[in-house]
Parts: sequence; C-alpha cells; structure tokens
Amino acid sequence: MTNALMQQVDSLKELAHAQFNTAFSNAQQVMSFTEISNIRRIYIAGLGDSYAAALGLVKLFKKYSDTYGVDVITPMHFTRFAKNNNFDKGEPNSTLMITISNGGESSRIVETVTKAKEMKLLTMAITNNPNSRSAKLSDKVLLMELEKVPYATVGLRSYLTMLYNLFSFILHFGRVRGTISSYQEEELKNAVIQLFDEYVEKYDEFKDITKKIADEIEDDEIIDFIGDDTSYASAYFASAKFVECLGSLISIDDSENWCHINAYLKSNRAIPTFIFANKYSTSYSREVDTAMQAVMMNRKVIIVGDVNKEDFSEKVTIIALPECEKYSWIHNFYEYIPLSMVVAYLQEKKNTKDFCTEKHLKNATTKSSKIEIVL
Repeated sequence: MTNALMQQVDSLKELAHAQFNTAFSNAQQVMSFTEISNIRRIYIAGLGDSYAAALGLVKLFKKYSDTYGVDVITPMHFTRFAKNNNFDKGEPNSTLMITISNGGESSRIVETVTKAKEMKLLTMAITNNPNSRSAKLSDKVLLMELEKVPYATVGLRSYLTMLYNLFSFILHFGRVRGTISSYQEEELKNAVIQLFDEYVEKYDEFKDITKKIADEIEDDEIIDFIGDDTSYASAYFASAKFVECLGSLISIDDSENWCHINAYLKSNRAIPTFIFANKYSTSYSREVDTAMQAVMMNRKVIIVGDVNKEDFSEKVTIIALPECEKYSWIHNFYEYIPLSMVVAYLQEKKNTKDFCTEKHLKNATTKSSKIEIVL
C-alpha cells in the first residue's frame, strides 16, 4: 500500500526510538536550572495537532510542575481577547509561555509569542523549524529535529514528535523542581517507549481490523468521536485526520456530554462512533454505558482501547490495544495510530487528497491575517 498516511504509520517503527532519544537530549539543554527554578506559572499554546499534543500532556505537566498552574490556552483567546491583567505574571520570566508548532510560521502562533514577550513572559518554542518566525522571536527553542519526508503532509510523525518533546521537557522540569526522582524518570521513560514496541507488535492485527472497519464505513460521511480526559486529545487528533484526508463531517465529545448532545446526531445511515476507552480509567463505567446506549441507537460502535471484551455488546467492534495497567495514561502517546490506519485505507478507497482539495492551503489563513498586539 503506497498511501502516504500509511507510509507515515509504518515509518514510526524507525522513527520513534530515535526521536525519543533526541527529545530527551535536547530537553536537557533548552533551559537552565535557575531559569526553571524561577518559573511560577505555565501556559501552553498550539493549533490543530499541536493543540491536541498540549491537551494530551497538560495533566502530567500539572502533576510534576510544582507551579501555581499549567494551562492550555488557545492562541486566538490569548492574542485577541486576553488582557494584561488577566495574567498574574509576577517577576519577569516567572511565567512561561510554551508554543508548539511544527513549522513555526502560523500567524497566530507568531502573534502569541510576540504578545507574550510584550508582557515580559519567558517564551519557549517547540518547533521543527529553527528559522521560523516563532523560533527566532522566542527566548528558548526546543528543536524537534524531525526529518522531513515527502509522504508526511498531514501530521502523524510530527504529532508523535511533539508529544515526545513536550514529555521530555516535563520530566526535565520535574527533575529540576524535585517532583520526579531519577528512578521515576527512568521508569516513565521506559514505560512510554516500551509501550510503543508493544504497539508495533500489534501492527498486523491493527491493519486487519482497521481495513475491515474502513470497508464498513466507506460510505459514511458523519463520524462521531468520544474521548475522556487525556484520550480527548487522541479523539481530537484522529478526527482531524478524517477531515484533512477525507473531508468527513466530524463531532467530538466526552462520554458524559455525548449522551446529552451528540447522541442526537441524525443520519440516513448508522453513524460510526469511535470510543476511546480504558479499563483502568476512572470513567470506564461511563464509557461502557455510553457504548451500550450508542448500540441501542443503532450506531456503528468501534471501541479503541485496553478493555474487557465481555463488558461490551457483541455488536461492538473492538480495536484491542496492548495491556498497560500502571501507567495506562501513556496510551495517549499512541492510541490514535489504529485510527490513522482506518483513514489511510479509506483514503486509498476513495482516492482523496490530503487536505481534500489542492486549493486548501492557498485559501487557508494560517500564514496570513494581520497581526495586532492587544494589551
């Protein structure tokens, strides 16, 4: 199969370990002990896949930061609506603004860095482009060092690399602040990379079941996604691939709010409903119940997760992820991979282009729009 997205999926086998090591090596150098020690507040801003990466790891950052708070903030809110007095800056460089952008040239990211510097915040860019405007404007740059390959148009390789780089900085930050011991750091690092190897072992199994799913939902244009807690980031990322590669109409919610709103989505066809679930999650019982309700509504329910098969109806399709009990949240690093396979098979069947039309990038405003600093 020559599909570009599937090529990205397969390339992760060679990419992951190298990028993981590079991320941890670079994170050690990006900020000094004193600079990290002085930080009291952290904001993370990103768009699209970068936003998903921030959502996926913000909870971990909060746990180990030893600061007054870590929050994901949208560039539009920060640049166009937030005022100076909305942010308790404290001493200069005591508030850190992290921007995540593979290319580093999105106007709103550039505007975020510009405004943050006007507010005397310490700025750090996680990017793959050291020559980008956001990198050159930022005080610190955590360079991803991701090799550019011709088949990587929509994000997948870049998303995994973003997660690894943010993760590496979080652990380095925690080590400096004394919230993570050297033993804990190594245990977390080993758990994350070992789980990737277990995913690779299931690649053939994933491809078999995702091809069947693609055959079953080929004619469906409305796709629904459910994800709780950090898995919401995976649902967000996976849904983006359906839009970027297929032009699907998508909806995303958590397992509770879905029952209040998204359950009322209507179509002439049974709506494919992907649910990220994990038997070790505190919301697992709600995920099981939500899946049951979706089956009763005649949805095409697909569970993505480390789950107990007997907890679900026989009508449910299960993409079984590797067992991971102690650090079950690290599925967030990889659980979107099988759905990327679904998109790749569908794209091959439908013969659609990435971003759906060749005119997309010409008409989008990611690199245009006047930049104003509103203080």
